[in-house]
Amino acid sequence: MRCVPSRGFPTRPAPGFGLAELLVGMAIGLVTMLVVVQVVVGFDRQKRVATGSADAQTNGAIAIYMLQRQLQAAGYGLPLFGSKNPPHSCPSLRFTVAHGGKSSEIDLFPVEIRDGGDGLPDAVVVRAGAPSLGGVPLQVVNVSGNEVDVTNHLGCEKGDLAFMARNGSCALTVIDDMPGGSPSRLVLASASGFSNGATMACIGAWGKAASPNRRWTESVFAVAPDYTLTESVNGAAPTPRASGVANLQARYGIADDALSSRVTAWVDATGRWGKDITMADRMRIRAVRIAVVARDGQWQKDTVSNACTTTRKTVSKGPCAWDDAHDDAPAPAIDLSRTPDNKERADWRHFRYRAFEVTVPLRNMIWAAGAAA
Repeated sequence: MRCVPSRGFPTRPAPGFGLAELLVGMAIGLVTMLVVVQVVVGFDRQKRVATGSADAQTNGAIAIYMLQRQLQAAGYGLPLFGSKNPPHSCPSLRFTVAHGGKSSEIDLFPVEIRDGGDGLPDAVVVRAGAPSLGGVPLQVVNVSGNEVDVTNHLGCEKGDLAFMARNGSCALTVIDDMPGGSPSRLVLASASGFSNGATMACIGAWGKAASPNRRWTESVFAVAPDYTLTESVNGAAPTPRASGVANLQARYGIADDALSSRVTAWVDATGRWGKDITMADRMRIRAVRIAVVARDGQWQKDTVSNACTTTRKTVSKGPCAWDDAHDDAPAPAIDLSRTPDNKERADWRHFRYRAFEVTVPLRNMIWAAGAAA
């Protein structure tokens, strides 16, 4: 038997990748991964920037709106006095009111700025009353002991603060009772200083039991160490109102005299315009200008904020308070290198900030000037 050699089939290489193909594939994968990581990191950075800017925008808008609204309501309603008994004649608007066995210090001036000094945040005190009919002026026709007869008692309720002025003499007390009658009779906690012919008005309820809608309030707005705008009402513990607030600067807008309503200069609450301000200077205040600096709470690896210099050469460690190119005085300085409680903050440049500014006229001061003119 003869054997025939087998022809078979040609040998084929085993399926799979060789070393060269594997290296090429790994290189392509690494390049793709690098591109994807760069895109994701860039997108995340942009998202944090946009989110942080939006947070600063929102926080600043809330803070400036709240301050503006409160300042617009500062005071005690409609003009209390005409030219006969102008408020400018009062030697002071600070009173000690005794009621219910307690004495309280009450200041009726609508707004007070407490300067923080050296670029640190100021505090703004807003005082306001909400009487039923907006502080309608009443005429005192008779005084007997602590009982006072007035032409009518419109806008007055039991527990209200009663403010009186006549010929340079002013007084403040609390209404204990309202027996009524004709003329209307009011029983006061004290009628000391009240006299026939005086002008009187009820300017809001007094005490913690009073309705919040009618209460006379003294609200102190300040920036807390945790970068929160807080409000303290009538001496109570501060309540957070807006987060992410890094600084607050305020100035008085003043007129040339007590009879003018036109603001001619802007001044800091320092020196003669500070805590020892005279009544004559107080009556020249017509408006308040406020700058709020909001901060993005996200710390950034790179430096994202720098110092700012205004046209009039005010240097701020942070954003400028406002453009002072057309002002009669340089804008206030802002120092974000220190915390609101004056501790060093070396990384302040690693946060983003936005500045907001508003000017608010004080209604009572403008009306009083017009009434006395």
